[in-house]
Amino acid sequence: MTTLPSITQIAPFAPLTREQRDRLKTMREAATATAPGKFSISSRAAPTDEDRVWLEPYRASLHQMLRPGDASAIHDRLHVFLGGFSQLRSLDAEGAAMMLENFVEAVEGLPLEVVARTCRAWNQKKIKGVDYRFPPGPPEFRGAADDIMAALRVERRDVEVVLRALPAPERAAAPTDDERNACAARAAELVKSIADAGAKLDAELSDASANAARIEQAAYVRRFQAAEAERKARIAALKGDGATSTPATATAPAEGGATRITA
Repeated sequence: MTTLPSITQIAPFAPLTREQRDRLKTMREAATATAPGKFSISSRAAPTDEDRVWLEPYRASLHQMLRPGDASAIHDRLHVFLGGFSQLRSLDAEGAAMMLENFVEAVEGLPLEVVARTCRAWNQKKIKGVDYRFPPGPPEFRGAADDIMAALRVERRDVEVVLRALPAPERAAAPTDDERNACAARAAELVKSIADAGAKLDAELSDASANAARIEQAAYVRRFQAAEAERKARIAALKGDGATSTPATATAPAEGGATRITA
């Protein structure tokens, strides 16, 4: 392969610092889903104004970076990459053009940044499961590029979640010992008042039950005395051999007194 360009222009992209990446990870782990597309995050872990200064430009950069790349720019970047393999430099112009076209077709639709990162990862031997003694084939290169694309999409999603998460209400502070003691005293007072009310109700029910029993007993005695008086009156009438007589009338006694019969 010949006439390789000396440099390929790639859209500028400022990666996060180690501190920013650690901070992003902490915020993302603190964010939880509350509904489809909605998230909540504790006020303590929510992004500060200082965090948003670098988060929002980073999100914009990720959106721009993950757009499908220009075919011409991708062609140039792959031309530089493939020109680094001695096995491919020996190809004639037609063979080199066909090889390059196969790689361009393999990464069709991918962003330029993803293609560039895949080239860099291969050159730095950071792609697992490949034999670096030989140049990659188009499918092998596309597989590595898809992995990088997926990782960038996850990172963009993390940034989106953190920036869209709504701060959750702060949890109430734990009660102090004085507050616990006061609450326990109020609870004990309430329990005592309920117990006292229950005891009073039991006493009232017991008195009502005893009074009802006395009333029922007195009524029974009166019914018995009336029946007995009527029986004796009938007996007296039978002893008079059928003579007309005034039947005795039973008079109910006062409560606790004897029955009085009048002619």
